[in-house]
Amino acid sequence: LLTQTKIPFIVVFTKADLPDNNIVKIKQQLIKDNVTLEEFGGDTPAIEVSAKTGQNIHELLELILLVNDMKIPQTSKQDAPFAGIVIESRLDHTIGPVATIVIKSGSLSVGDVVYTQDSKCKVRSLITDSGERVKKVVVGDAVETLGFDSVPVVGSIISPTHSDKDQAALEEPLKLVGPYSPTQQKDGILIVLCADTAGSLEAIKNALPAGVKVITEKTGEITESDVLFAKSAGAIVIGFQVKMRNDILRLAINEKVLLKNYSLIYELLSELGDAVEGKKLAQEEVIYGEAKVLAKFPYEKTLVLGIRVTGGRVARGDKVRLIRAEAIIGESTIASLRIGKQNTSKVEAGEEAGVILSAPLDFAVGDMLLCHS
Repeated sequence: LLTQTKIPFIVVFTKADLPDNNIVKIKQQLIKDNVTLEEFGGDTPAIEVSAKTGQNIHELLELILLVNDMKIPQTSKQDAPFAGIVIESRLDHTIGPVATIVIKSGSLSVGDVVYTQDSKCKVRSLITDSGERVKKVVVGDAVETLGFDSVPVVGSIISPTHSDKDQAALEEPLKLVGPYSPTQQKDGILIVLCADTAGSLEAIKNALPAGVKVITEKTGEITESDVLFAKSAGAIVIGFQVKMRNDILRLAINEKVLLKNYSLIYELLSELGDAVEGKKLAQEEVIYGEAKVLAKFPYEKTLVLGIRVTGGRVARGDKVRLIRAEAIIGESTIASLRIGKQNTSKVEAGEEAGVILSAPLDFAVGDMLLCHS
């Protein structure tokens, strides 16, 4: 993306204090990716740093200022027409599409109407990296921009006019994978990929193990259409740092669609790699029941959850998933189940009981417990 859009950048090699940092190998890979460092006759500066020892941290700050002064001549571009580039984008379910943009020329103000090749934006808000809302930004500024009618593609150029010809003349935006076609080869594992940002999508796609094919992708939370599409295509749904609504989770289980949500990329890649190699078999979950947390109170050295079963049944030994405001808080197992002072093995819908979990979770009144296989 950086080389495509010609944005000046610095290559920073971290953990330089470690003896096995493989910096030479990384430099060789950069050359293969058409990134030529200054030490090899190119124009891309590089520096080795260590946050642990403080090595070259001050020099890095000076290098950033130097690159900014040399390669982004702001004064010559202040009076030029506005142009910016999308360096990150996502769909926020509360405020809508959000794009982080860098101003390449001119200025951008709240109320301006600008375009990418595929979306329109009447600027509703400009937010700096410190969280400050500003009225206007100029060359070199990077801000989160609200007001887009759809999530713009990372790498897209933003301008005051909506012209495909003008857009192509500036830069060709990155192309995302298109919808899945039934005629496509179904070898390996097919996935529907949903991530919090376009940057996360690109990072995950570039690191996927061989044998994993993304049939469709998007930013934003997992929806009913994602699950149903995955079912029709024989795919699994993979989420990365996205919201997982309780009703969508139940739909996936009922439709026998494997759905996983991750917060760490390496865990996502590791599990997909295991699946491809046949080390891990996907297991279909069965929902046994769900219950609402009515109260919590101490018992010996732990806490007891007072629950009401709202559907199905809850049994001792069940695996449980704690859900709060449509987000998964954690997983545990029911170690003890009581009605009053009497131990019981199972509680049916409409009944209330006390539950002790084998592994304590950070639960609150109003949370939901989902019992599953």
